[in-house]
Amino acid sequence: MAGFRFKQFNIEQDRCAMKVGTDGVLIGCWCDTTDSKRVLDIGTGTGLIALMVAQRSTNDCQITGIEIDTDAAEQARENVASSPWPNRIDIVGEKLQDYLPSCQFDLIVSNPPYFTNALKAPDAKRSAARHNDSLTVEDIVHFATKNLSEKGKLAVVLPCEEGKRLLAESIACGLHVRHTTWVKTTINKTPKRMLVEVGKEKPERGTEDTLVLSNGNNNEKTDQFIDLVKDFYLHY
Repeated sequence: MAGFRFKQFNIEQDRCAMKVGTDGVLIGCWCDTTDSKRVLDIGTGTGLIALMVAQRSTNDCQITGIEIDTDAAEQARENVASSPWPNRIDIVGEKLQDYLPSCQFDLIVSNPPYFTNALKAPDAKRSAARHNDSLTVEDIVHFATKNLSEKGKLAVVLPCEEGKRLLAESIACGLHVRHTTWVKTTINKTPKRMLVEVGKEKPERGTEDTLVLSNGNNNEKTDQFIDLVKDFYLHY
């Protein structure tokens, strides 16, 4: 499997079950990195989101990527080492449920496994990466509740039903909904994904909007999508 080139870094992914995809790019562009000095990427995979956050954040922002799969964690370390930010990103090969961080995080971001009831892929690693048997939205929310800083935020991309579950669990745990973006492939389609931000601090008013990826004409991307990803994709 060939690597994936972005404007400021490259992703090698031949040893990773989940390859570079739109979901990861969307959350990496969308998450609010403002005032974030400590960031955690849950299920970092290739290291994509951790690297995107490094590109978008200030030089004093330190990022940790946690990844349960040994091969993926090692490849993420290699991708980080060859990037412009090797001293700002640390990759931890561990289950989230066993992880005891030494600091609180200003931002926790994730493109987590999400196929709750779907048939599992025959490839065991790909199945683990795509199913939430080992990492549920409840696990993520409970970890965030304990490990976010006073003004910390959790940003996640999920299919809509899973996203609604995460919002409900977040509210039950005392977190506040700050920003929700419904993601549509084209304007007339129903949303397929949710970009969700919840946090410790209650906003004056939460925001809700819609992101449309394509105009529907030969898969031509919308100006809205291009504006979001233009700092990363080579062809924009």
